[in-house]
Amino acid sequence: MKSFRIFGALALACAIGSGTAAFGANTTVTLPQVTNVGPSDLFADVVGGSPTATTYFAKGGQISSVELYSWGGTITGDPAYTFTNGVTLYSAHKASGLSTATITTEPNPTDGKRECYLLDQTTTTLTWTANTGQTIDSSVRGSGVASVPTCIIYVASLAKWVQGN
Repeated sequence: MKSFRIFGALALACAIGSGTAAFGANTTVTLPQVTNVGPSDLFADVVGGSPTATTYFAKGGQISSVELYSWGGTITGDPAYTFTNGVTLYSAHKASGLSTATITTEPNPTDGKRECYLLDQTTTTLTWTANTGQTIDSSVRGSGVASVPTCIIYVASLAKWVQGN
């Protein structure tokens, strides 16, 4: 009986991997599959390869290299934006002159995480603010060029954001 359960589990695992499952001589079931993975779709993640009772999820963009962005639309004042987990680009159109922008990093970055700020006007004073437990390296630029992304990269071993371009 035990070998039957193992064989059944193995057969089901193989069937899931192929997208179809055969039951009996003339019955084939096609398993549902998505045609496109969206950047906000969620997938179960076994963190660090060690299963726990808690289920964690990752956004599709984090595991498929699709850039998650936040479009600020047309803004009239100086922007202040805080990155959320997984977002890599903040972009907006500035309706009038711009002098200052304040950008705060996400709360839970992973090593190599990149965050970019992009506006269609020059930013005279660009202030990056580190979230709790993080720091901003002195190499990070304090201004932004019109229509050119200004990016920083997280170095987990230092808990520090450094200039990324």
